[in-house]
Amino acid sequence: MKKNLSFLLALLLSLSMLNAQNNSEGVKKHQLKVNLLPAPNIDYEFGISEYATLSLQIGTELGSITNIKTNKSHIGLFPLAEISFRQYYNYERRLEKGKNTFNNSANFYGIIASYNSSNAIIIENNINVVNDLFQTGGVYGFQRTYIKKLNFGFEVGIVYSYSKPIGGKVQPYLNFNLGWILL
Repeated sequence: MKKNLSFLLALLLSLSMLNAQNNSEGVKKHQLKVNLLPAPNIDYEFGISEYATLSLQIGTELGSITNIKTNKSHIGLFPLAEISFRQYYNYERRLEKGKNTFNNSANFYGIIASYNSSNAIIIENNINVVNDLFQTGGVYGFQRTYIKKLNFGFEVGIVYSYSKPIGGKVQPYLNFNLGWILL
C-alpha cells in the first residue's frame, strides 16, 4: 500500500511538472535552435518582455535569383543575417484551450530586417551574382515545438526588398523552417 501511494504521488508530481513546462506563461527568455530545413542556420531568440522576443539568425537561406541579362531564374544557397522582433499574442488563449506553449509555441506578428549576401555557397549553373539583397517588412507567423525539441516555424508577410542594380520593390515574403532546439 505504501509503495502504491508513493508511486501515485510521484506520478502526480511528475505530471504536474510536465504540465507546468508545457503551459508556462510568457515567452522563453533564451532559446537557441539549429534550423535544418530548408537551409541550415542558427537562430537565437531571447525574451525582451512577457510576450515579445528578438530573434537573431545567421546561416544560409535557400533563394531564387534572376539573371538580368538572360532573364533566367536560378536557385541557390546564400549567406543570411536576420534580426526580427516578434510579438506573441495568443498565449493565454492557447493555455485556456489546454494547448502547448512550451518553447514559444504560439502565433506572432513582427518586423524583420535581413541581409542576403550575393556570394552564393551553392548555386545552380554556377552563375556570378553581384547584388546583395536587403529586406525589411512586416510578418505574421507561428512556431510550434513538438516532442520538447523539434521546432516548426512559418512566416508570411510583405517586405521592401532592395538590391543595387535593380533598386527597391515591395514583394511578398514567405519563410518556413524545421529545426531542433538546443537550449
